[in-house]
Amino acid sequence: MKKLRPEEYHRAGQFISGTDCGGVYASSIAELTQPGEVFICGNSVLFRHYCGFALVYGDCDERFLGEIYDTFLSGKNAPARRFILFGNERVKAYFSGKSGVSTGRRFFFVYPADRTVPESALPEGYGVHRITPDIIGGINGSITPSFSWDSTDAFLKKSAGYCVLSGDRPAAWAFGAAVSAGEIDIGVETCPDFRGRGLASAAAAAMVRFTLSSGKRPVWACSSENTASRALALKLGFEQCGECFTIRRDTQGNKNQ
Repeated sequence: MKKLRPEEYHRAGQFISGTDCGGVYASSIAELTQPGEVFICGNSVLFRHYCGFALVYGDCDERFLGEIYDTFLSGKNAPARRFILFGNERVKAYFSGKSGVSTGRRFFFVYPADRTVPESALPEGYGVHRITPDIIGGINGSITPSFSWDSTDAFLKKSAGYCVLSGDRPAAWAFGAAVSAGEIDIGVETCPDFRGRGLASAAAAAMVRFTLSSGKRPVWACSSENTASRALALKLGFEQCGECFTIRRDTQGNKNQ
């Protein structure tokens, strides 16, 4: 595989197909909106986003998939930062025979352009606020802007987010985890101390409205095991539009679970 220079990413962008299965992450790299890496081999392309999501396009023959395994998934060579590959049945079948690899499924959702975003009432003492430099420093969790963006400045300049505050404490937030010319993938999280109060719904609804007002399509995705995220997406009005397999390093000793 040849690693492309950023000024060459537009070449690889031609491989991105009209897909609802995470294509916003590949496009965000090709358009130089978010950091990532692009590797090419003949008619096969790998996009690796800063957050660790990776997508393949083109022929994706066994030689190419083997290089991905050796470079990103093999225990002795694998980089420290996470690597989660999105793939179809054929890609999953190839990696299922490899040691040290776990497979799963990921669901994808899209928001219909003609749908009205439902109102989300908040308990007394909470409010929804646009994420600002003052707020972002207090956001801590697994799904945060810092995991998808390499700097606060880049996030605030190229994306947006909304946070439910309890006093001055961030309780739940929703933000643009991946941004392309046509789509915004929404990441959502609630601080454990504040779960079960409908706060994520309010933050996510604000983010959906922002995305639609920007002329872009809101998209959403989650692991098939994340029933809470799927339920929230459907509650907000998203429609499931596809799914893919995920391939990642097995860190639990449970292969292909």
